[in-house]
Amino acid sequence: MIKHILIFLLIIVPYCESYSQSTKQDIYQKALEQYYSSNFNDAIKFFNDYLVMDTQNWDVINYIGLSYLGLKNYPKAKENFSSVIALNKYYTKGYVNRANVYALEGNYSAAERDYRDAIKYERGNLDIYYGLSLLYINSREYNKALVELNTVTSLDPKNSRAFMNKAIVNMLIDDTAKIFENVSESLYWDSNYIFKDLDKSLIFTVSERFKYALSVFNDAVSQNPNSYLINFNRGIIYYMIGNFTDAIKDFEKAKKLYKGDDEKIHSLIDKIIRISKFNG
Repeated sequence: MIKHILIFLLIIVPYCESYSQSTKQDIYQKALEQYYSSNFNDAIKFFNDYLVMDTQNWDVINYIGLSYLGLKNYPKAKENFSSVIALNKYYTKGYVNRANVYALEGNYSAAERDYRDAIKYERGNLDIYYGLSLLYINSREYNKALVELNTVTSLDPKNSRAFMNKAIVNMLIDDTAKIFENVSESLYWDSNYIFKDLDKSLIFTVSERFKYALSVFNDAVSQNPNSYLINFNRGIIYYMIGNFTDAIKDFEKAKKLYKGDDEKIHSLIDKIIRISKFNG
C-alpha cells in the first residue's frame, strides 16, 4: 500500500509542478496582453494574481505601477515604483518611472533627484536623459535640456528621437537654422521611430509632458497664423506626440505659406508629410 502511494506521488508531484509553472506563465502572458492592449485594470488584476506566486518580482510590480500610470492614478503608480526601488535599488526603471510621475505632478525637484539616482546605476539608460530634457523644457531651462539631449547623441549618434527633441528645444530658443538641421537628421536616421521604444503607458506620459511646448506654439500660431515656420514647428510637436492628423494639417499649411526658394526646406516638408501620412 505504501509503495503504491509513493509511486502515485512520484507521478503526480512533477505533474502538479509542471501545471503550476505553466499556469504562472499563462497568467503573466495574459497580464502582458491586457497591458499592451491598454486594458490596465485587467492587467493589474492578472499581475496581482502572478504576485501571489512570486511576491517579490520587481519587474511585475513595475508593470503594475505602469498600469496605474496608464490609468493616471499617480499615487498608486508611485507606491508601486517605490516598492520596486525598495526591492532592487539597481533597477533603474523604478527611478525613471517614479521620476516621470513626479514630473507629471509638477514636482520637478523630486523628479530630478530620481533621474540623477538612476544615472548612478545605469549611465547608458537613454530614458533618463529624455526624462531630464523634458523636465528642463517644462521648467524653461532650455540649455540644460540641450545638455541632456547631447548626452543621448553622444551615447547613440544615430538616435532619431533625440534629434527631434533637439528640434523642439531649438524652436523654443528660436534657433531657426538648427530646427531644420535637427529634423532633417532625425528623419535621415529613422523616419518611423515614433514611440516604438516606449512602454505602452509611457506614450501618453510623453504626450502629457509635451503640453507646455504645445501651448507655446498654439499661442504663437494664434498671433502669427501666416508664419510657415510657426506652423511647421507646431506640426513637429503634434508629430512627436503621435497626433498625425493635426501634424499633417500644419505641415501642409507651412508648405503653402513658405515663399522661399530653398529646395532643402521644400524637400524636408514634403518628406515629413509623407511620413506623417504613413504613420497616421
